[in-house]
Amino acid sequence: MLSALALALLVAAVPEPSAAPPPPRSEHPLAFVLSGGVSLGSYEAGLAWASVRFPQVASARGLSGGRQRVPRLTAVTGASAGSINALLSALIWCESPDTTADASVDSNLLRDLWLPVGLERLLPEDPTVYSDGDAILSTLPLTEALAALERKLLAPDASRRFQPGCRLPVGLTVTRATPETRLIAGLPTLTQKFVLPWVLEVTREGQPRLRRQPLTAGRDAGDDVLRLPELAGVPPEEAQLGWSQGWQALLASGAFPLAFAPRPLCDCAVECPSDQQVEANACQGPGQLLPPMSCASQSSQGAPLQLCRRRYVDGGIFDNAPVGLAIDLTESTYTPALLQPTRYLFVDPDLRRLLPYREPLEHKPTEGSGFTAGVQLLGSLVSTGRNVDLARAVRAGRWNRTTQGLLRETAASLLPFIFIHLQLHALREGTSIESLEPPSAFPDITQHGRFGRLLAECFDEGAQDVPEHWHACAQRFVALSQDVAPSRDDTPPLSSEKVVWLAERVTAQADHLRGPGRMAFAPKGALPPPYIWEQEFIDRLICGTAALYFLADEVDALASSSLSPERLQQTKAALLGVVQIGRRLASATNAAANTLLLHNLERLEADAELSAVATQGRKAVAALEAGVLFSPADLQPLLTALAPRSSGEPAEPGPDAVVRLRHLVNLHPHLQRASSQAEALSRESRELLEHRGGERALLLSSRFSPLASSHLFNFAGFLDRPLREFDYYAGVYDAAQAASMAMCAMPEVAPSPPMRRLGVPNALDLHEPGTQRCLGYALRHVAETLDLSSSPKARYVVGRLARLELAAALDNRTLATELEREPAWAWLEDFAAVTPDPALGAVADALLSRLAPCAEKSQEPLCVKDLSFEAFISALREHGYVAQSPHMQQAMEDVNGWAMRTMRQVLDRSHAIERQETTQSPVVRSAVLLAHSAGQLWLRRAEDVTPTTTYPRFVWDLSTIPTSNASGRSSGLRAAAHLLPYRMSFDVAHGGISLAWMEPALHLSSRVSLMSTVEPLDIQSENDRLSSTVGLRPALRLGDVTVSTGPRISFPWVNGNGVDVGGELRVGGLQDRVGVSVGVRRMFAPREEGPGWFVALSVSDINGLAYWLML
Repeated sequence: MLSALALALLVAAVPEPSAAPPPPRSEHPLAFVLSGGVSLGSYEAGLAWASVRFPQVASARGLSGGRQRVPRLTAVTGASAGSINALLSALIWCESPDTTADASVDSNLLRDLWLPVGLERLLPEDPTVYSDGDAILSTLPLTEALAALERKLLAPDASRRFQPGCRLPVGLTVTRATPETRLIAGLPTLTQKFVLPWVLEVTREGQPRLRRQPLTAGRDAGDDVLRLPELAGVPPEEAQLGWSQGWQALLASGAFPLAFAPRPLCDCAVECPSDQQVEANACQGPGQLLPPMSCASQSSQGAPLQLCRRRYVDGGIFDNAPVGLAIDLTESTYTPALLQPTRYLFVDPDLRRLLPYREPLEHKPTEGSGFTAGVQLLGSLVSTGRNVDLARAVRAGRWNRTTQGLLRETAASLLPFIFIHLQLHALREGTSIESLEPPSAFPDITQHGRFGRLLAECFDEGAQDVPEHWHACAQRFVALSQDVAPSRDDTPPLSSEKVVWLAERVTAQADHLRGPGRMAFAPKGALPPPYIWEQEFIDRLICGTAALYFLADEVDALASSSLSPERLQQTKAALLGVVQIGRRLASATNAAANTLLLHNLERLEADAELSAVATQGRKAVAALEAGVLFSPADLQPLLTALAPRSSGEPAEPGPDAVVRLRHLVNLHPHLQRASSQAEALSRESRELLEHRGGERALLLSSRFSPLASSHLFNFAGFLDRPLREFDYYAGVYDAAQAASMAMCAMPEVAPSPPMRRLGVPNALDLHEPGTQRCLGYALRHVAETLDLSSSPKARYVVGRLARLELAAALDNRTLATELEREPAWAWLEDFAAVTPDPALGAVADALLSRLAPCAEKSQEPLCVKDLSFEAFISALREHGYVAQSPHMQQAMEDVNGWAMRTMRQVLDRSHAIERQETTQSPVVRSAVLLAHSAGQLWLRRAEDVTPTTTYPRFVWDLSTIPTSNASGRSSGLRAAAHLLPYRMSFDVAHGGISLAWMEPALHLSSRVSLMSTVEPLDIQSENDRLSSTVGLRPALRLGDVTVSTGPRISFPWVNGNGVDVGGELRVGGLQDRVGVSVGVRRMFAPREEGPGWFVALSVSDINGLAYWLML
């Protein structure tokens, strides 16, 4: 993920004073982009702390040897929950190097804000806890946390000091609740997306403050800037926003629709509707009014800007990945050195690495026009809308097209050419032919000093330009690159001037190769230059490839050097010019392959059986333009004729021609792939050379472990503190793992030689033991730098995840166990040895309990599967998890019952909010309240019939009337509703009606219950009989249908004697609200009276229906 973090291993950034001269070229620009994710904010908090803290500690300690590089955070942006973490990360970044307040992984601004926030406070049972204007969830926990944070920032504290002069741009996104209409070329358009570009600045006295950060003209986000007012009565040069206004903006950016209420923000507008204009002292902050605010410092000559108050919600609705804002902030405030790309690190908690293998599923488009299809379409539109700005920024941003990346890719693209030419030489000379498959990975340069000196020696102008010289150099490069256990390299690195000289020499050699008599294009039909068949050609190719690898690693050092911009531009042109050799090499290699093919076809023409088809193929190849590779389709008739023949079968003119033909055809896909890659790299190098702006690199974060917070639409982390704790430490692990990968990607600091993937040379090959060995050393160093061993919880989670990921990356548990015994990974034994906290250990056991194969051909399950929420709760029970919060206790006891109760609580709160709304039209308000009442009726009955884990369960009253008054309703309404009967049954066969006010039930399981009949009034019209009836019916629930049968006893009051014993069969549906009963009233009655058959239709929960819908 965060590959730029390894720059901190050399020397991390100390914030530059605002009055200082332009930053030195040794700085490496780095920007963070944090997406939203509700309770996933705890995961982002751990990742952000480690990502910011690591450079600070490495900077303070320094490293012996190596070249000093200074990573500099140029901007940090966020959306929704990511906006809060963005600002807190900026505050930690601007702390003095010697501060200790946020030095511990167990105690820092990020962790202390997120971990205390639980669902029991966000969704309180007591409605008086809600603040005015709250929605479903209470903002009190967040406002209290932000108030405590402000006290920490402003109160004198020797343990937390900020670096005077630190300036760091911070940006967040918000969404206006009401669209704004804009005229573009006379066409009215609507927009709701706005951005807040700020700068966190530390005063000379060491106090942090927030100020506006203007964007340079023409920036993409310029039209969407929301200009917040500043504190009134402050000189323009000291204008600032005030922390309370900053907290209010953070709450607006994180106001997830429906869950949190829109937050009012004041902004400075040219035009503002009269009903939204406010006075200077009427701007709202978290729980209170802000100090007087002013737009004076932003008003130019002419009409002053107006103070306008409008409501805003979650900024992630339209831009959940504000990469574009990070670009605008960075390029408005920072100018990187030439050859030095700005790295934008996009933190996306949803992106996982090493996922289990899944069988490919055939994607079927959503069909139909019903409600389900509409919901699926709406979900797709929302998902696309949240990331549309990311897609736009990536498409228009020239991402990952950097000088260093192109050099490394070009060097990797030359390796297949070396392999191909070795094959072609063997075919031409008739020697043994090795395997046709090139290596999938190659080692990195580890002995950088020795490598550089060897390159300088081999490319020295004074060296003899003879084949023996290049052959000796090639052999030495091969030996040096294959040294998997290199000795200590104390050779001083090449100076910047020497590196530039080497780049020019490599360029000259490339020109030499393509000059007259070397690799000049042959005319149509002519043979390639003889030089291509000499061993010297392959030796020069090996030396040139080694030089490109070395120069790619030196780009950062060149950008950090004292070379003039003009000299760097010349060097860049020279380096990118070398990339063009791949296209010319591909053309010459194709010509060589065609020549060999023509020679073999001519020999096959001597075979009478093959003459016609061989001649046909030869003519097709001979007609090709110079440098165009042959097509196997032109040889298909010949290959078909050769199919019956065995390659070892003696046949004139000899089997060698057939063998060579087949080998050339098998080489075709390698030739074609290498040629296509060379052409693409050549095109990209030309575009990069023509572009005069800065280079950009987009780096994506990823996580290894499933997260507790990712369930329930990313709200599950609020259920219990141990869930948020695990996610937090998992974020710390992922940041440490990313920094380790970045270390291994830098040859001069890699603790051991890793392997790179041939197809993706800018990425390490994580399946190679050599790479994992390097990662083990590096991860131990990062853990020591962050002092993770002092935290039992961090030590446990990091060790547990590292051990699992090691086995999953290698896809071999035995090999992983062997590596754990080596020095690189031996530290794991201490880290994952003891579970520090039973609750945290149970969460880890549950989340990591399900393993599956990592790939289609994996021999054992080693990759961690994501669990459904129900499976996660079940796994927690299996591992003895003890819940700490009431909500988690209920979920552990009965996950379905908890879900129903929570949904009902949400509906109760929503109903209370709607009853307080007075601005809606009466028709809309009545319709919404009616919908809430219908929801209450359904949810309360569903809560009773939902499968639970607590059996047997006795229910005294099945009515949906609440046990306490609903919000906005008096106690008299509830008492009046209970006067109505619960069930009314009508005898449609003989006439009659029965009334029941209560029907107790005993639920024995999710499907079996004992239902009762308690009818104080049972009127039979046929006999004018009045009775009271009781009964007991075992019931079986089949989906939404309940079947029950059992005896009943009636006690006549009028026109009856004794006791009537009968029986009843009832079938109920619609949550048992309607039913049909068939039975007899008198099983033992005299024959002349008859059994008293009846057929009854019943309706239940009449009193609940009246309470929720009518009263």
